[in-house]
Amino acid sequence: MTIKRKLLGLTITGLAFVLAISATGYWGITTVEETTAEVAATGSAIRNHVEAGVYNDMTRSDISAVFNAKGDARQNKLDDLAQHSRLLKDRIAKTQQLLSDTILRARLAEQSRMVDQYVGAGESLALAIARRPSEAIAQLTPYLQAYKQLQQNIEETSDILEKGARTAQSQALGKATEATRAMLVMCGLSFLLLLLIAPRIIRSITEPLDSLSSRFRP
Repeated sequence: MTIKRKLLGLTITGLAFVLAISATGYWGITTVEETTAEVAATGSAIRNHVEAGVYNDMTRSDISAVFNAKGDARQNKLDDLAQHSRLLKDRIAKTQQLLSDTILRARLAEQSRMVDQYVGAGESLALAIARRPSEAIAQLTPYLQAYKQLQQNIEETSDILEKGARTAQSQALGKATEATRAMLVMCGLSFLLLLLIAPRIIRSITEPLDSLSSRFRP
């Protein structure tokens, strides 16, 4: 084998090790990025869902205020009810959008239908309070039942989301550790192989050169 081919072989070997380390590093980075994005999305979903629970409570308070208020004050409370109802729907929709798990998304879809029913019952009750007070009492019990069912569902879903967040965080830490370990192993193997191969290739190049140069020495 000529010196040129030996040098080319050494270069290719070095490039192969660099490529292997780069591929391992890229895999590690993408893995960590994916898990970090999942944890962040789950955290945002939890935050939106918690806010949905808050707005759900506020809508019930708005209904109570509509009962007790009159005139312009009642209209203001009706406006508050409409606004909080919109925010409740919005937070549930955002929670569903942020989740990637199909089971959780299906649960949020069912919860969204419950929200629509609850908001509709609230609007109907508020309208009855403002225009047909005699019909309001009959609508109050179904409204409160819808509220309790929705609130219970929100609390149960929040527990599931928090458990999922802990699991996602644990998986993220595990994958980050795995990626770091893979990088260290690959670097160690590359260093060891270069330590074994490079001296042999260098020796196979230098020994013939030394032998050739010795012939020209006086």
